[in-house]
Amino acid sequence: MSVTAAIPSPEDQTGPIPGGSSSAPETFPVPALERGQILFRTLGTAEIHVGGGGVISPGSERMFSLLCVCAMTPDQAVARSQLLELVWPELDGPSGRHSLRQHLYRLRQLGIDIDGTRAAIRLARAALVPCFSLERTAALFDRDVLRGHEPFGHLFAGWLPSQSSMRRWVERQREQYHADVRRILVPELRRLRDRGDWEECERWARTVLEFDPFNEDATVIVAEAVAMLGSRIDASSLLDEYVRETGAKGTDLGRRVERTQQRIQRASRVLHGESAAPTLIGRDRELAKLDTLTLAAMRGESQVVQLIGPAGIGKTELGYEATRRAVILGFARCIVRVSRPVGQVMHGTLSRLTRDLISLPGSLGCNPENLSCLLYTSDAADE
Repeated sequence: MSVTAAIPSPEDQTGPIPGGSSSAPETFPVPALERGQILFRTLGTAEIHVGGGGVISPGSERMFSLLCVCAMTPDQAVARSQLLELVWPELDGPSGRHSLRQHLYRLRQLGIDIDGTRAAIRLARAALVPCFSLERTAALFDRDVLRGHEPFGHLFAGWLPSQSSMRRWVERQREQYHADVRRILVPELRRLRDRGDWEECERWARTVLEFDPFNEDATVIVAEAVAMLGSRIDASSLLDEYVRETGAKGTDLGRRVERTQQRIQRASRVLHGESAAPTLIGRDRELAKLDTLTLAAMRGESQVVQLIGPAGIGKTELGYEATRRAVILGFARCIVRVSRPVGQVMHGTLSRLTRDLISLPGSLGCNPENLSCLLYTSDAADE
């Protein structure tokens, strides 16, 4: 277990940096770090773990600020004048430069690969453990936040720098972080939806909503995911609450949410006979395949699937459930028809398609000669 301690500022202590004896929080265990390695934890918390050196917290404000500024642009030179303006704005030139040199010396004592010239400072990227706090990618978010032990929340949560210059810097970083989260997570949400991975969709969407409670895309996708996983009443209630809390009723945003809610309600009315829609058990694999085909059809890729099995095994109800899910995803017209296998009917597939097509609005615009051929094909299938 990691040994942690706040590293005091050189202005506060002139002796060696102590190792401390308190344990790291058990909720978010720290991986083993080599000497001089740096792990940033700045989402929903504010702490920097240093291999062999404990934890640097905002209590050691200048050291914490110095590392944060350098870590946001690793392998790039940060002007000493910029660091002095941000971290030591109240000190005169000689005093500020002296304090900066002291801090750099102590960081090097910890084995951190940070060097500089008379004009600039550079923190090596190799010294930083890759994490979502610093490198905002979907892969690192999935690894660190969803599947790992990284807390998730606002950047530098709880840290209010005493210097106004650093407060402005932190606010700029938070704004950039919020923009990055939306840029990365919302497209990933859409990708998961297009793939039909509803459990991951719900997990990612709820995480986005923890960060941005009124995010429209996340709200709509989590409602779709909840409905696809079988809780259609809960999905409808979630959208009701969103419209009520945002006051979006009657706006473009509200209309999009209402359309989603209408699709979910329509799906609940797709029944096999007069009975309520049953809950399918043990058909997850088949439903996932049907969802994949449905989503492909929505992208314009025609699909054909046959449900084959003994009588009474549930083929018809599986077809109805696929129809309900297609309605939720946005299909305007879905037809379930139970009949003999099309392979046992002359021109079976063509005749079924023809029947449906000639009943759609606009079919009268078909070339009369072609229409008569299509009608003949459809009639021949009935003989």
